[in-house]
Amino acid sequence: RTTLKPERLQPKEVVDQALDTIQADVEARGHALEVQVPGDLPPVTVDRDRLLQILNYLLSNACMYTPNGGT
Repeated sequence: RTTLKPERLQPKEVVDQALDTIQADVEARGHALEVQVPGDLPPVTVDRDRLLQILNYLLSNACMYTPNGGT
Protein backbone atom coordinates (compact mmCIF):
# COMPACT_ATOMS: atom_id res chain seq x y z
CA ARG A 1 0.00 0.00 0.00
CA THR A 2 1.36 3.39 -0.99
CA THR A 3 1.15 6.31 1.39
CA LEU A 4 0.79 9.61 -0.39
CA LYS A 5 2.30 12.79 1.01
CA PRO A 6 0.37 15.61 -0.61
CA GLU A 7 1.90 19.05 -0.62
CA ARG A 8 1.18 22.30 -2.40
CA LEU A 9 3.72 23.18 -5.05
CA GLN A 10 4.26 24.87 -8.36
CA PRO A 11 4.03 22.37 -11.27
CA LYS A 12 7.03 24.00 -12.99
CA GLU A 13 9.29 23.05 -10.06
CA VAL A 14 8.62 19.33 -10.51
CA VAL A 15 8.82 19.51 -14.31
CA ASP A 16 12.21 21.26 -14.05
CA GLN A 17 13.43 18.62 -11.61
CA ALA A 18 12.34 15.80 -13.94
CA LEU A 19 14.06 17.52 -16.88
CA ASP A 20 17.30 17.80 -14.90
CA THR A 21 17.15 14.06 -14.24
CA ILE A 22 16.72 13.08 -17.92
CA GLN A 23 18.95 15.73 -19.53
CA ALA A 24 22.08 13.54 -19.75
CA ASP A 25 20.17 10.79 -21.59
CA VAL A 26 18.61 13.32 -23.96
CA GLU A 27 22.03 14.74 -24.86
CA ALA A 28 23.65 11.29 -25.17
CA ARG A 29 21.07 10.27 -27.76
CA GLY A 30 21.38 13.52 -29.71
CA HIS A 31 17.77 14.46 -29.01
CA ALA A 32 16.41 17.97 -28.78
CA LEU A 33 14.05 18.53 -25.86
CA GLU A 34 11.92 21.65 -25.76
CA VAL A 35 9.54 22.20 -22.87
CA GLN A 36 7.30 25.19 -22.34
CA VAL A 37 5.70 25.40 -18.91
CA PRO A 38 3.88 28.64 -18.17
CA GLY A 39 5.28 30.25 -15.04
CA ASP A 40 1.87 31.44 -13.94
CA LEU A 41 0.26 28.03 -13.43
CA PRO A 42 -1.57 27.84 -10.11
CA PRO A 43 -0.12 25.68 -7.33
CA VAL A 44 -1.33 22.08 -7.16
CA THR A 45 -1.63 19.67 -4.25
CA VAL A 46 0.20 16.46 -5.16
CA ASP A 47 2.68 13.95 -3.84
CA ARG A 48 5.93 15.39 -5.20
CA ASP A 49 7.73 12.04 -5.30
CA ARG A 50 4.91 10.26 -7.16
CA LEU A 51 4.50 13.08 -9.69
CA LEU A 52 8.25 13.14 -10.25
CA GLN A 53 8.23 9.37 -10.73
CA ILE A 54 5.46 9.63 -13.34
CA LEU A 55 7.22 12.42 -15.24
CA ASN A 56 10.52 10.53 -15.15
CA TYR A 57 8.85 7.41 -16.59
CA LEU A 58 7.20 9.41 -19.36
CA LEU A 59 10.36 11.31 -20.27
CA SER A 60 12.54 8.22 -20.05
CA ASN A 61 10.24 6.24 -22.35
CA ALA A 62 10.05 9.13 -24.81
CA CYS A 63 13.83 9.34 -24.85
CA MET A 64 14.27 5.59 -25.19
CA TYR A 65 11.78 5.13 -28.04
CA THR A 66 12.57 8.26 -30.05
CA PRO A 67 15.11 7.54 -32.78
CA ASN A 68 18.56 9.03 -32.15
CA GLY A 69 18.70 12.65 -33.21
CA GLY A 70 14.93 13.01 -32.87
CA THR A 71 12.90 15.81 -31.36
